[in-house]
Amino acid sequence: CSALLVKKEKLAENGEYNLTADRYRTVEKRKHQKWPMVKLGEVCEVISGQSPDGNYYNDHGQGTPFYQGKTEFTEKFIGAPTKWTTQETKIAKKDDILMSVRAPVGPVNIATQRICIGRGLAAIRIGEKILLPYLFTLLKNNEQNIKGNGGAVFDSINKKDIQSIKIPLPPLEVQQEIVAEIEGYQKLIDGCRQAVDAWKPQIDIDPEWPMVKLGEVCTFEYGKSLPEKNRTPGKYPVMGSNGRTGFHNEYLIKGPTIIVGRKGSSGEVVWEDENCFPIDTTYYVNIISNEINLRYLYYILKKLNLQNLSGGAGIPGLNRNDAYEKIIPLPPLEVQQEIVAKIESERKVIDGCKELIKTYEDKIKRVIDKVWEE
Repeated sequence: CSALLVKKEKLAENGEYNLTADRYRTVEKRKHQKWPMVKLGEVCEVISGQSPDGNYYNDHGQGTPFYQGKTEFTEKFIGAPTKWTTQETKIAKKDDILMSVRAPVGPVNIATQRICIGRGLAAIRIGEKILLPYLFTLLKNNEQNIKGNGGAVFDSINKKDIQSIKIPLPPLEVQQEIVAEIEGYQKLIDGCRQAVDAWKPQIDIDPEWPMVKLGEVCTFEYGKSLPEKNRTPGKYPVMGSNGRTGFHNEYLIKGPTIIVGRKGSSGEVVWEDENCFPIDTTYYVNIISNEINLRYLYYILKKLNLQNLSGGAGIPGLNRNDAYEKIIPLPPLEVQQEIVAKIESERKVIDGCKELIKTYEDKIKRVIDKVWEE
């Protein structure tokens, strides 16, 4: 366990006393150097996948886990097996990097156990001169630059081309430094992302509050047709079922307002601060009661899961009369304002987490770009 000394003034920056060590830890600057470029085949073994003859696999857990391609990838590690084979062909070992070699070409994952790989995959087995997390990070962040042969049926890449991919190869101790720096940033990103994913506006309903139908406090009004060809560049957001879809020089309604998807992303609920132009795939909310706060109504609508009311043939649509029958809690206005204030305070924290995610993703990109610099 190691300690980190940080000045009190640094801790109090921005009015916060954040005691997370990684926030204040500075990584010693590495002297910039152009690292030698080597072919992947010089430092790794590449194993091309091969499917069992006659697609000889099963979904009963019999034999060796069998994987065929990108659809079985997660963010980093290969997903849980859904197919097995008793006729092994090409084998990837635990901690081999798996590369998708057929449409799409380039995405990578890591094997968590011994598996059989089909034609849609190749295994990259690291040698002594390169670290697994270093190579995985390089390939993961360079997926879009790995090109296939542009085949007639679908894009693909062969073993020889994978072996020819060039990567920068610093000494092992420098690779470890790079990995440690990136992993430090990634821990912060993962922590922030957990908070963002887990947060949902919470309204604790008091059983003594009156319950009313949605149609008693508001109406859903139709947006107006505004094809893209008829739009004149301006400052007013054009609102579709899932949010902003462009701008126009005129507005239909004053903001702030609530937009509800009518067609397409039906039932989606979007807040818009500005004067805007809702198009005909949307409803905009019109308050008809002086007993409800607009922002409170927004959070209530988000909790109603109006998407579940969508029906109709072809493009799903939301019938506003169905929505009007929904029952909602209607506490006194001062209580609504307290609820909104609490939620908004939490949302600011979540917005801060989103900013941190972007900041540290940019830091990771800069570290990787530096490795590739000539």
